[in-house]
Amino acid sequence: MPYGELRAWLVQLLAAASEQTTEARQDFVLDAYLVACALYQCQADGSPAHLSLGLGPVPRKLVRLIDVLADEVMRSRDPRDGRGPDRIMAPMQRLKSIAAHFSFSPGHWRRVAGMRAKLPACFRSMDLCPEDCASLASLLVEETRLPEVSTRGVLVVGVRTSGCYLAPLVVAALRARGVRSHGWVTVRPDKERRPQGLDRWTSRRAVGAGAEGSVVAIVDDPPATGESVRQVASLLSSHLPSKTDLVALLPSLGPSGQLVPHDAISSHVTLAWDDWHVVQQLRPDRLRAVLQQSLVGRSVAGLNGEELTVWECVSVEAGRLSNPGRGHTSCHVRATLATRQAGPVVCDLLVQGVGVGYLGAHALEVHRRLQRWLPRAYGVVDGLLVRDYFPERSRVSELDFRQNTYMRHAIVGYVSERAGKLALDDKVASGRRHLGILSMGGHHASRPVPSPWRVLVDACGPWRGALGRLSREKALAAERQFVAGTLPCLIDGDMGPHRWYLVGGKGLYKTAAHQRALSNYDLECADAMFDAVGAATGAWPPPSRHWAPGPGEHLGGTNREEALADLAERERLNREFRLGWEGVTGGPADAGRWLAYTLFQHLAASRDLLRAAVTYGDRGSDQVLALRGWLHGQLANRALQRHLGPLYGPTLRPARPASSIVAVDIDGVLETYWMGMPAASAVGLSSLRALAAHGLCPVLATGRPLEELRSRCAAYGLEGGVAEYGSSIWVTSEAVAVTLVPAEGADALRALCAVLDGLPRVFLHPGTMASVRASVITAEGFLALPLELAERAIAIAGAKSVLDLHQGRFQTDFVVATVDKVKGLEALAKRLTSAETGTGWLAAAVGDDEPDVEMLRSAEVAFVPDRCSRSARDAASVVVRGDQAQVLPRLASQLIGHRPGACGLCRTVGGQSEGLGAVVDGLLDVRQASGVRRWLGTNRAVRQRRDRRAGA
Repeated sequence: MPYGELRAWLVQLLAAASEQTTEARQDFVLDAYLVACALYQCQADGSPAHLSLGLGPVPRKLVRLIDVLADEVMRSRDPRDGRGPDRIMAPMQRLKSIAAHFSFSPGHWRRVAGMRAKLPACFRSMDLCPEDCASLASLLVEETRLPEVSTRGVLVVGVRTSGCYLAPLVVAALRARGVRSHGWVTVRPDKERRPQGLDRWTSRRAVGAGAEGSVVAIVDDPPATGESVRQVASLLSSHLPSKTDLVALLPSLGPSGQLVPHDAISSHVTLAWDDWHVVQQLRPDRLRAVLQQSLVGRSVAGLNGEELTVWECVSVEAGRLSNPGRGHTSCHVRATLATRQAGPVVCDLLVQGVGVGYLGAHALEVHRRLQRWLPRAYGVVDGLLVRDYFPERSRVSELDFRQNTYMRHAIVGYVSERAGKLALDDKVASGRRHLGILSMGGHHASRPVPSPWRVLVDACGPWRGALGRLSREKALAAERQFVAGTLPCLIDGDMGPHRWYLVGGKGLYKTAAHQRALSNYDLECADAMFDAVGAATGAWPPPSRHWAPGPGEHLGGTNREEALADLAERERLNREFRLGWEGVTGGPADAGRWLAYTLFQHLAASRDLLRAAVTYGDRGSDQVLALRGWLHGQLANRALQRHLGPLYGPTLRPARPASSIVAVDIDGVLETYWMGMPAASAVGLSSLRALAAHGLCPVLATGRPLEELRSRCAAYGLEGGVAEYGSSIWVTSEAVAVTLVPAEGADALRALCAVLDGLPRVFLHPGTMASVRASVITAEGFLALPLELAERAIAIAGAKSVLDLHQGRFQTDFVVATVDKVKGLEALAKRLTSAETGTGWLAAAVGDDEPDVEMLRSAEVAFVPDRCSRSARDAASVVVRGDQAQVLPRLASQLIGHRPGACGLCRTVGGQSEGLGAVVDGLLDVRQASGVRRWLGTNRAVRQRRDRRAGA
């Protein structure tokens, strides 16, 4: 939500709170506190870059307002506080007066007017409560080893964003205990240019507090890696006096505190997960009160489907409490309820955390609007949502997801209905407390750039210099203009089949429909197509810490071959979902948007699964998760190939022999890495198309597995290629794969596979025919095997004189020593050309590394990019300076006598991308460029897209 709307909403909440009863007023005060902290976060994030302009500090009235609200929140949740309504009313009048008289300088207002609030992970995506801040304050005073904490004084430093919400509550709890307080400040470690992270006024407060020898406590979310806390500790330790004690005041996700080691931190105070307020509320002795408050007076379904009104919760049986880590806690509850119509009934319920204040009320509103698709929700009590429970056996399996056509149609219907019922416009949430979160993501006012598109643009970096940054803004502006023409909605963001339940007699239900879109994942997207693509990708989430592979999930040995069939099946499902989406919307889906969202979701799933493979691999599940991660990476790669190939790549010509072939390496020539996957450029594929149009036969010569070569030949319309460094060839027109490896080499490769299969964290890539490709599984992705490990594996397999290895950045390839790319190209040329080998059969070749040297020497013309190995440069006849994307256009220009696309024949076969796809293609072309070339390339892509849209 924009800053101005936040301020107006705060005034409305305070005015409404003064008119409510005491119990209802507590909810409004909490909401007002959350909105005031959001205002502060906007101010603080907007301040550091403008300090040199002298625009002034964060308004002190806002800080005082937050302090007063924090005191009220903590007092309202303290069971020992016995104040009456009259004693609460006086602070409310003071709050209204402060909120109604904010004052800003004109420059300050312009600076923050466009700032948008970020939702706090602590209160939105995790189950921390204000009571936990009181517990942290008590632990700081009672259990820390630091002397005289109460009299020395405490300064609380919050790590933004969550620190904006936690720090004032901790300070309020310390004041309630009589501890001397120096207030609170906040820091965002990745953005701050000043050590204290705020304006001059609060900087003086922090340094002054340290000079008095106070305790400085750093408060933040439960740490995942602790890097943010360490950065803040480094900032503070370099500027605060040495006699200051620095304390890490953190909640923990485990039974004992997770320490964040840093030399400047003198003490750690942690709140164990078992002591969190939400966990205490889910104890059997307290659950009955939660259910009583949410169920009494509401209707539940009886055994025969009739509606029964609950008037008392008789007894409760609680199941095991789940600890999801950085997520929401849940508990299966079997409750005996007394009803007015039919006596006692037993209901299976799920009680799960959803967040406090309006952050949690949002979940109930989503359930109300989408009650046809979601389990029945009964109420939210103290951050806990009570809803119907679905047994695990009713969860949709991957097999059901693939075979059940009705289910896929129903999922598309859910996306369409959600887009209508949760549409965001300029008037949504105005003055309505329970809908406030719908606009907190900032979707409805300026139609922001979706984060998937922002990730794609940033992946084309580095955007160096003024022109580079201008090019980036041009590309983002193109998408911003595109989003402005659509009706935004609150997306689901988590559409994997694991979130669906097929309940007998009731139908298909969706769970977690309120969690992902507005959460710590920062998924800033308001396009319903994102959900349709999410269902089409079928991404399963990374497992929890308690996960272990089931009986059918141990994917090793022959199941690597089954993964290839899985690729084709998932591509088929993607096409079906796209057709279903087009049927619902009544028009063709924009290819560029569909591609951008597909790439984002597949690559995000691949990254998460590989990280989980490292985290949970001790249970023998690393191969399962790595194979799933590899699968999503391949699907993203193929989606990009299917987009570019028909538009720019060569088309299969009628069966007529060509005069000679042109061999093109893939990695570093035709494709370069983008977002962690290989991606071709439009200019490179257009060059291949120009060669084919003028009678030459472009083929691929690569070290990649045969299956990856086949997918590229099919997508780009090529007639064949050489795979695995010459170990195998593929002829598209004959649909034939031929291996060139002798029997002795095949036996050595099988022996090597047996050795590598037994090594921990070693992944064997599927799709090879006559070689072995292996990688090490790391949290950052696949990496090549250490050279010593690879050589030792060859020695153990007894193939030292038979096999060679090629070290890449992401993989290690083992091939038979007697094969190379030249022999493979000779065998391929006999099938594709009329020329005899030795008489000009290889017209040209392009490569960049050691395995390409013999191929370059055998060609009549050999081109290499400037960024190539020394041996490849020595074997080449032409070295192309500058961008790698210019190698193939230079080669085509020399062979056909003009620039690709300059003659009528080239133009007639040329393709054009429509819609947002034109900008995607332009970004792929300029990702290796810089300066003027990048600026011109981005402008050209944006202009082409604008012209086509105007023509439509």
